[in-house]
Amino acid sequence: MAIVASATILVLIAGITVAWFLRPAGHLQTGAATMNTAVPRVTDESATPNNTGPRVTDKSAGLSYELPEGWKEEDNGDLIDAFTSSISEGGAEGKEASAVFAGRGDGLPSSALKQAAESMAASNAEFFNPYGNSTMGDSRPTKVSGRPAHTVVLKFKDDEGGTGHLRLTLIAVDGTRSAFLIGLAVRVGDAGRKRVDAVLESASIN
Repeated sequence: MAIVASATILVLIAGITVAWFLRPAGHLQTGAATMNTAVPRVTDESATPNNTGPRVTDKSAGLSYELPEGWKEEDNGDLIDAFTSSISEGGAEGKEASAVFAGRGDGLPSSALKQAAESMAASNAEFFNPYGNSTMGDSRPTKVSGRPAHTVVLKFKDDEGGTGHLRLTLIAVDGTRSAFLIGLAVRVGDAGRKRVDAVLESASIN
């Protein structure tokens, strides 16, 4: 079964991720894959140079991020309650799709970010691509607007050879709330993957 990529399915899939994410910290899953690598230097992703252009200001999540040329912002009325904003690449049809979702959750200590982000990403990839497989490509601490964050990248392949890219950044905004961005690029090649990555790297806290 090929990776399903319609906008409606993407929203439903991501909703399952958020339902997991909002569980109390004591109930974090432990089955996600981890990488035994040295701790990298922590950089602030929001300081990464990006093209200046239109931005989405998500007041509910407390984030803003770039709206690439040719992409459109989804009507909030079309989103499930777990999400506060979403954008997708206009003209994507059939099995090809690129989309970014934003949302917010309860507060998380910085020490819980890695486990939470890896479990969120793994669960989302498994549900999104139940008949294929996924591998973790990167898992690293970072910062967004000076706040602790963690970014996870997963690569997945379906049973028809289609490939996908999932990138998730989870941010500890303050002691009472967290925020996240999930980027999905399905069968869009390196250029599409880089566009999704650039959106997540452009994020800043309002």
